[in-house]
Order: sequence, then C-alpha cells, then structure tokens
Amino acid sequence: MVYFSTSNLRFKLYADEKLLYSYDTRENYTGIGDGIAYHMIGLGTKDEGAVIRIEAEAVFSDGSGGRINEMQYGPEEQYRYAVMRQNLVAFTLSVLMIIFGIVMIAFFFGMSRKNSMMRSFWALGLSAILFGFWNLCDTDIPQLLTGSTYASREMVYGILHLAGFPMIYFVYSKTKCLRRAYLYLSFLTTVLCFGGLLFASYAFAIDMHNLAVFVYLSYAV
Repeated sequence: MVYFSTSNLRFKLYADEKLLYSYDTRENYTGIGDGIAYHMIGLGTKDEGAVIRIEAEAVFSDGSGGRINEMQYGPEEQYRYAVMRQNLVAFTLSVLMIIFGIVMIAFFFGMSRKNSMMRSFWALGLSAILFGFWNLCDTDIPQLLTGSTYASREMVYGILHLAGFPMIYFVYSKTKCLRRAYLYLSFLTTVLCFGGLLFASYAFAIDMHNLAVFVYLSYAV
C-alpha cells in the first residue's frame, strides 16, 4: 500500500501504462478546491517492478496550493498512527478548548444570572467551542478517521467567521468603558464579511481559497 495526501490537486496514478487510481475534486459549498485529501492506494504483487507514474494538475489555474504532501509505504495503521502522532498536540489542545467551552456554558446556565461576572460566560464558552472545532478540523485527524474531506473544509472556512463575535462580546462585557458602537461595528463587519464570502462564492463561482481576505478582515476590524 502507498499512502499520501494532496492539497487542491487532481491526479492519476499509473503502474507502467495501467491506470490504478484517479482523483478529481468536485464542486462543494466552498468552491472547487478540497484542501487536504488523503489517499490510500493498494499495490499488489502484480505491480512489482512496475514504474509508478503520477500525472497531476493543480485545481486552481494559478497553481496555488496544488501539491503532493508526505508519502509512505506500509500498513494502513502505521500511516494513520504517523499522521495522528504528528498532529497530537494540536488535537489535544482542540479537545481541551471544546471541553472548556462546554464547562463555561454549563456555569452560565447553572449559576445565578444576577452575577454580572457570569452574564457573558455563554459567549466565552461558545467562542471556545467554535475555535476548538475549527482547530480540530484543521488538524485533519477527523477527516483521516471519517473520510469527510469536504465537510472538514467547509467547517474550516465557516466556523472561523462565527467564532470571532462571541469572543469580542465577552471582551466587550469586561471593559470599563462600554461603547456599544464597537460591538455593533464588530457584528456588522462579521455579517458583511461572511455575506460577501458567500455571495462571491455562489454568484461568481470564486473558491473560498481565493477569498481568505474576507475571513481575516472581520478580525482585523
């Protein structure tokens, strides 16, 4: 077996002149790209001594992001273990963030709402859960375990927009000078950036890979 991952790449794998495996992206909610995709290709004894050839083409016309990542040979479990070990720290931190967020929301519902300090804990908890899920998807471990390539990419681009405002709301509630204009501006920017991202993607068929500026603009403002 041969294992490797690709980033925004369509390709065909041959043993001599025999086509063994082909992969192409398909349209999804984020555009035509797929981010990182994992491939596990079986090579039998009949392929022994054959020349392995890969014909590849980047998904995007400018070639950005199109590449073959690490390649390994051996048992499937060994490859999965290597990928999970490489991302273990990020995976663990992501899970801890999600647990922290759940605890904060539980505190919010379990404690008295009269306590002004607790009123915005729901926002802190929600933001922690969303950032945790975003980072978890970015480790690619859920994708490796489930095979949900496109769902992972959609969550990476979508959650990042939703996670910012709850955190800003929490910080706003703890400041001494409460100016609602800043809160309204943050919410409006988040809505406009997310709306602009969706409009450009659906109306003009622009992949979200090329619209990363909308993702970071709401945080910059």
